[in-house]
Amino acid sequence: MSLVACASELPQDAEEEGTTSSKIVRNDILTRGRSWLDERVPYNQGAQHANKFGSYRTDCSGYVSMAWGLDQSRTTWTLWDVSQKIGSGDLQPGDALLKDADGTDHVALFVRWAGQGKPVVWEEYSSGHVAEERTWESLRGFTPVRYTGASGAASGGAGGGGGSAPGMPVLVTWNGVPNTEASLDVILTGNRRIGPCIAVDVLRDEFQRKMSDGLGYSFTGECVSPHITPAPEEIVAFSVCSAYNDDWAHATCTTSAPWDHKSNTVHINNH
Repeated sequence: MSLVACASELPQDAEEEGTTSSKIVRNDILTRGRSWLDERVPYNQGAQHANKFGSYRTDCSGYVSMAWGLDQSRTTWTLWDVSQKIGSGDLQPGDALLKDADGTDHVALFVRWAGQGKPVVWEEYSSGHVAEERTWESLRGFTPVRYTGASGAASGGAGGGGGSAPGMPVLVTWNGVPNTEASLDVILTGNRRIGPCIAVDVLRDEFQRKMSDGLGYSFTGECVSPHITPAPEEIVAFSVCSAYNDDWAHATCTTSAPWDHKSNTVHINNH
């Protein structure tokens, strides 16, 4: 993963006026942070983005400043002034991963763990990209920090120092499909769908295995294509879609099989 210099190169007077920051609960941090993902705010160190949460610089530290409800767009240098170092095992949703050394000047909002010590973050990170969720392979030398004004616990998401996401893995099985062109889709709250979550080539060539009653995939919480790790509490069901001759515009999907977040298996009956 390539990380670019983010905002520490800005002069101190590039920050907005003001010295007081407010207290904020973690769920509000996540609500604010998600707003830029939903609005697909593009990275631009020289621009501002305004929504109902205020106007902030559209780079990595401006994004975290917005999510934390700070009264100004801080830099990777000055975010240290409003945060405290914590251990990686103490990370909670709404904390941040910060670094301004060894040629890297970047900060990202921590959301949860994706298993095997991989942090899931929301970030503004490079020109040509919008605010988005990404899964890092490791902490990569970043320091876990907590906004001094943060309080409370977020509903679902992270916690702990590693391992699979809460409620994971879940073994999703189905009865097979008419051909090998199949994808596993994840259904989220609000009838949102990530599809394909596990793409055709992954199911066919890497993770496909025979089960006693058909095919199955051990879903650990991370979609392979696109590379997204949905919050476990938002997952409500799974579905299998199939197509002929790669005609995915006319793919057919099974009835969604609900998941109660307690069962270790979900079976999709597509016969």
